[in-house]
Parts: sequence; C-alpha cells; structure tokens
Amino acid sequence: MMKKIFALGLLTLCVYAMADDTVRVNAFTQEDGLTETVTDTVYLQNQNITSSVSYQALCIRVGNHVTTQLTQGDVNVISGTLSLTGNDVELDEGTTIAVGAQLEINN
Repeated sequence: MMKKIFALGLLTLCVYAMADDTVRVNAFTQEDGLTETVTDTVYLQNQNITSSVSYQALCIRVGNHVTTQLTQGDVNVISGTLSLTGNDVELDEGTTIAVGAQLEINN
C-alpha cells in the first residue's frame, strides 16, 4: 500500500493506493484534530493552521512552494500547535509561526 497526504487549505486528503489496485481517500478538517501516520512525504503549503494538527512521515516539507501539486501560498500557524515528526523535516520560505502558536519538531 502506498499513501500520500495532501494538505489543501482547511482540508487534508490521505490517498491510499491499495494492493488490489483500488484507491481509498480519507478527508480530514483541522477541527478533526488530524494525526496521520504516513511512510512517504507530506507537503504543507498554502494554509492557515488555527488548531492543533500533527503529521508523521519520513519526509515533511513546509513552505510556500514545496511542491507543484498544490497551489502556492504561505503556511501560517496562527494558533494551536503544529507537530511534525519525521526523519527529514524542512521549513522553507513562507512558513510563519505566530506569537502564542507552537511548532514542535520531533525526530
């Protein structure tokens, strides 16, 4: 099974390519308190985070142009906590953590 995560503004899609050649999609909003484990790469781009959200992956890229698969735009952690757990976590240009918001990076 292969899994990809796409963070699309307030909606996060988890797309699974299953062994039987079917595709499964799970959708989460920030209000769901998303905690999603993946084995590949997570891209966070063009979104405002206003609640606690956690991502786990081998590789996590955060910024305003970390992939061409999503609309360009800054990632702003306005309130709550953005928790990132991965072997390779990269914060690129266009990543802002507001006063009072939290960013946690774990390895």
